[in-house]
Amino acid sequence: MINISYYILPLVHLQTLAASIRGATVRLGFPNNVNPRQVLDEMEKSGKVKPKTLEKLRRRQAAHENCFENEAIFIGAVIAGNHVGLSTKYMNIMSVSYFVLRCIYI
Repeated sequence: MINISYYILPLVHLQTLAASIRGATVRLGFPNNVNPRQVLDEMEKSGKVKPKTLEKLRRRQAAHENCFENEAIFIGAVIAGNHVGLSTKYMNIMSVSYFVLRCIYI
């Protein structure tokens, strides 16, 4: 059986980047390279964005930050699990499950 747990790591990172609100805020006309963390507040103050859209963006931003916080833990767990000799099947199931659950969460 092929150990795909290491191959999941770049996918998890791409998933983290995909959760970013950067593209959505630029499409909505709020490109802010100076202080991008304040862009949601700027959007709210402007009144140009619907509250429902703003809440979706806040949820997505929270998911993005959560992905970054958990990415290091997941990478460490995959490396440690492979290093101590956990079975390939177990590592594959756990890493794919993590990735799929993160997709559902985002």
